[in-house]
Amino acid sequence: MQPDMLKHAPRALMSVGATLFGLGVLIALIAEGRPGIIYIMGGLGLLMLGFGLTVYFFIEGVAGRRTGG
Repeated sequence: MQPDMLKHAPRALMSVGATLFGLGVLIALIAEGRPGIIYIMGGLGLLMLGFGLTVYFFIEGVAGRRTGG
């Protein structure tokens, strides 16, 4: 994997996570009373958002400025 490709990974993770979370909310509004898939999609979306944000902070955010990367 090239180093330039790694810079797009956090944004991709956050985009996919936001999409999953948004779809989970949309399904929750449409399908009343079927929470199984909604919790899985929403939880996975939030985990991917958090992980993508953490990777972003380490690659381009706070740690990137300190280390000069």
